[in-house]
Amino acid sequence: MTRRIYHVPHGTPYHQENSLRGIRKAAAEGYTSIDLDMQMTKDGVIVGTHWGQPMLRDGFRDPLLPLARKARVADMKWRRVRRLRTKDGGYRIQRLETLLAECARLDIEAVLEPKSDPRFRTVATWQRIRVMQRVAKARIAAYALPELGGAESMKAAKEAGVKDAWVIRHG
Repeated sequence: MTRRIYHVPHGTPYHQENSLRGIRKAAAEGYTSIDLDMQMTKDGVIVGTHWGQPMLRDGFRDPLLPLARKARVADMKWRRVRRLRTKDGGYRIQRLETLLAECARLDIEAVLEPKSDPRFRTVATWQRIRVMQRVAKARIAAYALPELGGAESMKAAKEAGVKDAWVIRHG
């Protein structure tokens, strides 16, 4: 299969990619796959967001309670993360299972990119992702950067049954 992966250009807020709207745009533009970045909340919910600090880097805010700009997804529970919105209110951080269901509905492959959270280096986390994949009937692949624990993450992904998992090599 020739992959045509939707990935927003550098300088574009990454929330535009890691969203239901981003998946719909990728499918409408004829992409076969979309890059979905993954972070994990303090209580273990896997979410689609590029930055570990989405208030600082992608302009998210909590409309109900003040939140430090440097607050990290890994330090917040899902009940807090799910309230986060971009300033215009147009984007929210979604659970991975929601994003996978939309990918399946539109027949677009989710190319999952775990970020630096060490929990992505465990087979148990990837087994959970595989359950989400099966429930959604989604197609997935995975890749990771070596500097973010890529070798360990992709080894765990493969052990959990992700057939197409690779580490990106620079240069």
